[in-house]
Amino acid sequence: MVIAASGAQLSFFEIEADIEVNKKRIHYEIPTYNKSEKIKEDIKEWNTIKHIYRYQTLYKICNKLFMKTCKHKLKCLTYYIEDIDNFMYAIDESLSALSLKERVLKHIELLRKVYNHDSSLEYDNNKKSVSEVVTLFG
Repeated sequence: MVIAASGAQLSFFEIEADIEVNKKRIHYEIPTYNKSEKIKEDIKEWNTIKHIYRYQTLYKICNKLFMKTCKHKLKCLTYYIEDIDNFMYAIDESLSALSLKERVLKHIELLRKVYNHDSSLEYDNNKKSVSEVVTLFG
């Protein structure tokens, strides 16, 4: 039995239930799609990202740039430290509009200049590293 707000008792059978009935899936004679076809479409879409391995190469190059220039920072680079993975990298933000291949090539060229102590490089010793993750104490 259920007690109403006015204090009068109502029978369980007098209350209308607002229960939604689960609709069963309709099985068509000719299916609209197969699951294997959907999986193939997803894989085809994921494969449109060309040369995804170049991202790994770019991050390795940027890590080398950070390690080689962490004491004498370059003006053209932005320095990042990710506290979660303890991953440090320096990247040239002005190259972000270029394709991935061109960014890798430009960063390789810059790394070669750093290794050869090229005099055309401009250093900025007052530059600080940017931490992408806010820590408890920072």
